[in-house]
Amino acid sequence: MKIDTKDFAAVFLKGKIDEYLEGIRQEYNAVSETCASLRKQLAEYNKAEEVASLAKQLNQAYTHSLCQLSDVEKKRLEKFKSYHYINCFNRGKNEYYDYRLQETGIGTIIVVTCPICKKYADITDVDSW
Repeated sequence: MKIDTKDFAAVFLKGKIDEYLEGIRQEYNAVSETCASLRKQLAEYNKAEEVASLAKQLNQAYTHSLCQLSDVEKKRLEKFKSYHYINCFNRGKNEYYDYRLQETGIGTIIVVTCPICKKYADITDVDSW
């Protein structure tokens, strides 16, 4: 039995073409609306204003901090905390450490103490002074 492909396609697609086209139109309209919205958002974006806002936030964080850790001090602090996390079980929601900050006039001495074992470490990076 020989099937005429033209007749088969006509029967199969009868009524379906309009459904497919409507689906494509809806998708196109949704993508167009999203594109227009993003173009509007991009046009309204003010890079200088955003940078100024972030700089203000950064400055506020800096001026409201008791002490800024150098990379070396941060590494020493993490090493100290890691040791006491394992050996003193200073962890979980009760994990805390005592910090002593002492201004010297040229820098800040930073001493961290584990409240469980009472051991402490001077994590000061005098090279950053």
